[in-house]
Amino acid sequence: MNSSLCTIKSQLAPQADGMLSVLAGFSPRVPFDGTARSLGSSGRTTPRGSTPRGRSTWDADLATLDFDPKLATKIMAKRKQAQARSGLFKTGLDIATAGMQVDMKRMAKEREREADKAYHQEVQARAALFDAVDDAVQNRRRQMQKDCVEFSLASLRKESRREYALSDPDQLKRDFPARREGHEVPFSSMQKFEGELATDPEEIKERRKQMSSWLSAQVQVKQDRAERAAEIDRRVDEAYMQSNYLRIACEEAVVQELNEETLETARENRALASARSARRKAAQEKDNTATLEHCANVVEFNLMRERHDFDIGLTGRKRDYKRCSHEEEQGMWDTNAALVQMHADEKKAMAHVDDEYVKIGAAVDQLGEAVEERLADIHLKQRLTLDVDNKRLAKEQRERALKEKAEYHSFACSC
Repeated sequence: MNSSLCTIKSQLAPQADGMLSVLAGFSPRVPFDGTARSLGSSGRTTPRGSTPRGRSTWDADLATLDFDPKLATKIMAKRKQAQARSGLFKTGLDIATAGMQVDMKRMAKEREREADKAYHQEVQARAALFDAVDDAVQNRRRQMQKDCVEFSLASLRKESRREYALSDPDQLKRDFPARREGHEVPFSSMQKFEGELATDPEEIKERRKQMSSWLSAQVQVKQDRAERAAEIDRRVDEAYMQSNYLRIACEEAVVQELNEETLETARENRALASARSARRKAAQEKDNTATLEHCANVVEFNLMRERHDFDIGLTGRKRDYKRCSHEEEQGMWDTNAALVQMHADEKKAMAHVDDEYVKIGAAVDQLGEAVEERLADIHLKQRLTLDVDNKRLAKEQRERALKEKAEYHSFACSC
């Protein structure tokens, strides 16, 4: 490995040395050579061998984990295990191996093209062979057809066949009809055809008679069919009429039942109304009688006693008071006035309390609005800061991606 590649510093993580610092500071590590330093509680670097009390030996890129020593110790243990497995950190790109892989791929593609070319040539040769075989077969079939046609024209003409007379199309033209004028058919020929009687008047009359009877039978059949259809329609109409009458009777019966139920309900309602009116009148009469009796009792028994507030006994003292004295009545009015004044004072005091509650609520609302506005400003500033950071990170990622793409295509590190 080139030693100059291990001396490049990362801009994002200056503590990271080596080839991994080229990766924009992400996951930086230093070679495990015993020269790494760890950070103490005061932020000063100390040699790996002189670890402060209560600290573990850490790499420089783990200084930000000072608050969690266990995590930093765990990460260092994982790194030591990885180093033990791999032996050393391999960085960079093996140009020779990459070139060998490119040559192997190019040779494989050439071999594949040669195989495709040979296969294509073999297919073309077989296709040409199959075309030649097909041409030979077609020529042979064509020659056989030609030979058959020539043999048929030379030796298999229809006039030379023995059965040609049976299928000669001109035979009927040359023969005479069986019955013609001036010639009598001999008895031995037995030539008598069905069509010869077509012009016989008796035959014609018989055929007309048969046709008339057949037409009469057809007319009768149609009339019978029409009569049966009319009878069926009449019966259907009668059934429809009966069903209509029955439906009307049912509807009338339902209406009659409803009317009777309505009348019965009306009669029951009238009876209930009469009973309720009678009960009301009886109750009213009872109340009137009780009122009259009470009035009579009051007039007859208490009239004389109600004229005076008290009477005087034999001893000359007042007795049997009916009303309160003037002093007692004045005391009652004074007590009522005090109660009314107390209620008015309490209401006035509560009105001031409500005003205080309203003021406190308004102050709390204003304070809440101010807090919400402050929080909104803080959130806006945080979002603006995050947008700026995100744009910066996106720009760095695009630049890093372009750089990695260029390095990948060039088979060498351009840093």
